[in-house]
Amino acid sequence: MTTNGYEPAAISTFLSVADSWLLAHALAYGCIVVTHEIASDSVKKVKIPNACIGLGVRFMNPFEMLRVEKAKFILGAA
Repeated sequence: MTTNGYEPAAISTFLSVADSWLLAHALAYGCIVVTHEIASDSVKKVKIPNACIGLGVRFMNPFEMLRVEKAKFILGAA
């Protein structure tokens, strides 16, 4: 495992929360991760986009996902 300069506490925290499982699932099944987080140069916290980049997993924000999926929100009576 490569640390990419992250502090040991940052790696430990990342591996102990659901984010690591989310990325493992996306990597194993070829999924795209949707997240509000943005990549960061901080070594104190591993952000999901940084981990995705490191693992070669595609990611996007929720607004991009809604555009890709052509989501429609219709208000009013049906």
